[in-house]
Amino acid sequence: MRSGPVDREEPAGGQGDYQYVWVASLLVTLPVLLLFSFGLRYFIEGVATQGRKG
Repeated sequence: MRSGPVDREEPAGGQGDYQYVWVASLLVTLPVLLLFSFGLRYFIEGVATQGRKG
């Protein structure tokens, strides 16, 4: 399977709509960071309790 060339279309003025790119990247990244930050606490607790006996 081959992919085509990746090219970005820009309007005639050469100015792209980067605000949409920023919003889309924020909407994708923010939930992942929130899940990671809340889940990291439980992961560390699990690792810390593995060394205990009894």
